[in-house]
Amino acid sequence: MLTCVSSMADLSKQAIQAALACDWQSAIDLNLKLIEKEPENTQALNRLAYAYLQTEKPKKAKKVYNSILKLDPNNPLASKHLLRLKDKSVTNKKPPTNGQIYIEEPGTSRVVELVNLAHKDILKQITLGIKAQHKIGKKKIEIRSESGEYIGSLPDDVSFHMRKLSEKGNKYDVFIKEVEDSSVSVYIRETFRKFDSKKKAFNSLGSLIR
Repeated sequence: MLTCVSSMADLSKQAIQAALACDWQSAIDLNLKLIEKEPENTQALNRLAYAYLQTEKPKKAKKVYNSILKLDPNNPLASKHLLRLKDKSVTNKKPPTNGQIYIEEPGTSRVVELVNLAHKDILKQITLGIKAQHKIGKKKIEIRSESGEYIGSLPDDVSFHMRKLSEKGNKYDVFIKEVEDSSVSVYIRETFRKFDSKKKAFNSLGSLIR
């Protein structure tokens, strides 16, 4: 039994890493293997549907999201994506290029542990490897799920510097990396860096989160 549980955990980890690497076909294959063994695994189902969206297969994604709602009628992620699928602009979305690996690259990306976390019941609903929202406030940067639910906040020092850089024009993507009962870590990846008139970059992500 222990070996089986370990095998499922390994498959789940591989599926998450495939999504973080934008290797969508591998993500599809791995999540299908998980679902074959655990048909009611809504985490794997959500990852599968998301991977279908990224590979321009909206009909398959819609089918999976509908199956999720049969298992969990109040699943916010599935509900939100089904609404978005009614928008033709979503079905025409070009998927990211494979190989855009979200790892810790000095100066452009970092893994950060969140603070002031939401209740553990909400954390259990988070699908790993999927892009999150970041809401910039006056003092804090909140991290929210795709459905808009609050997950946690970036630490004060990270929030302060990242907010300043965002005001200068820097842009960032945030992905959920790991979730435990009492901890959540995210990938923050710089997607655009503002340069001044002398072509010097403002402080990098690497320097602000160390």
